[in-house]
Amino acid sequence: MMRLTRHIKTIFLSSFIIFASLGFVLIQSGTAMGGNIYYIDPNGNDNTGDGSQGKPWQHLSYACGRVTTPGSTIHINSGNYTDNNRCELAIGVNIQGAGVGSVKITSAYGGGVVTGYIFRQTTPTNPIAAGNNEISGFTLDGSNKTLQTGIFIRGTDRLNLHHLKFQNIKVNALWVEGHYDWANRETNPPPAYGQNVILHDIETNDTTSEADYGAGERLGAIWLGALENAQVYNLTINENYPSRGTGIKAVWGWLKAFKGYSWTINTNTQNTDDFVFEMYNFLGDSEIYNGIFNHAISLNGGPQNMIPGSTWNLKIHDTQTDFSAFSGMPEGALGHELSHNYLDFYNNTITNNKGRGIGLWTTNALTGTSITGWRFRNNIVYSCGGGGIEIYRGALSGVEIYNNVFDTISNAWYGGYGISFETFSGTLTGAKIQNNLIIGAMTAPIYVYNVTNTLIDHNWFYNNGNNNDVKISENGTTVTNNIKGTAPGITGSGKQPDPYYRPAGSSSNLVDAGVNVGLPYVGSAPEIGAYEFQGTPETPPLPPKNLRIR
Repeated sequence: MMRLTRHIKTIFLSSFIIFASLGFVLIQSGTAMGGNIYYIDPNGNDNTGDGSQGKPWQHLSYACGRVTTPGSTIHINSGNYTDNNRCELAIGVNIQGAGVGSVKITSAYGGGVVTGYIFRQTTPTNPIAAGNNEISGFTLDGSNKTLQTGIFIRGTDRLNLHHLKFQNIKVNALWVEGHYDWANRETNPPPAYGQNVILHDIETNDTTSEADYGAGERLGAIWLGALENAQVYNLTINENYPSRGTGIKAVWGWLKAFKGYSWTINTNTQNTDDFVFEMYNFLGDSEIYNGIFNHAISLNGGPQNMIPGSTWNLKIHDTQTDFSAFSGMPEGALGHELSHNYLDFYNNTITNNKGRGIGLWTTNALTGTSITGWRFRNNIVYSCGGGGIEIYRGALSGVEIYNNVFDTISNAWYGGYGISFETFSGTLTGAKIQNNLIIGAMTAPIYVYNVTNTLIDHNWFYNNGNNNDVKISENGTTVTNNIKGTAPGITGSGKQPDPYYRPAGSSSNLVDAGVNVGLPYVGSAPEIGAYEFQGTPETPPLPPKNLRIR
């Protein structure tokens, strides 16, 4: 009995060693025992290879046509590739390159705009079908702008695209949509949103065009649509070349609970319409923040209502826009187009535009004839030649302009007001302009025209035209508690905007000089201007000396 038991144990152990060794060989070869990893290599062969690590294929397009099992990964070894065929990406298949600096794929695939080198288009369903793809780790070169679109995926969601670089592409680097082409999409939300799309650590360089190649002009380096809970961050977009397009485009958009942050975007400074981003129809407390831009934002659209549970449709904050390189027109860029319902725009800096800093107006089917719920607060606008804020037209309501700084607003081309309704047409009742610091507006600090019941209260006017008086051409404006002609106690030195526009100290005449407008503040009342004085941090106590433990 003992011999038999020992014999069975020996057989079992030998079998285990054989199967373990076989599993090791399979894993080493990459043929996927549970891993489903396939390989391509510059020295691989599509005819004789089998996709294993030892016998890799050569082209990603070939591998995509054969790897279709969800959970599989196509690994791109280091090196340079030329691939002029389309990669048909299957559901659940991942593409993993060895790194942006290690893998370069050059493609002259000529399939047009609404396709791409890596492609999948699925008929949209409700809910949107899960794509479950991760794509990362390579540079895609469009062969001297022969390739029209880099990656094109729509009709599926749950995508993670990261650590990618796109260059020399004709029209569009990356196109991602959930639902698409539904009826009346200009004003009606999609039947379903694509869920949980993540795009991050992506770089583009010369991947757009101003021209229309079949799907609209200025399509953008990145195109987005019909997405919910999407996160788009760590982008570096350089489209600052003649006759190129926008940075990010989402028209008609429909982005719900969207988060976009840490964007550095430079677009063509020779065309006023080559926006850093042109995105419409945000909902659900969407946010865009921590951006550095050289050109204007375009928000010519937004739902008339908010979804339950949200406080705003869109919040844009902590961005910096410097127009100093703009050369498209002698009178400068049009400035940020901030025409979106329930927009909270705060903690942003806009500077060095020959034209205005910001414009608000209704435009077309997207905003209809009205905009409501528009708050502009704690921003700094300086060195703009056509005005700070220009409010143009439409049936507007709920307009609030609080705690901003407008400085050095010349009338080199037009305007010259910190805040202006000079050419307004339409209706606007009850706008509130409070706690703003306006310095050096050459024509006047504020011009009120063709609007009613405007409140101009607790503002500070210094060194402006019109003897620091508000210019009024309408009835019912309340102008009260404003300070005129006294130098404001800003720091006045150091970097603009911060610390230059901060209160100079606790005794600054700006401290506690404002009125409560519902924003957080420190002290007995808010400061006038963009910054609350926080005081000097206390020096932490020194650690005790000569302590002994007995």
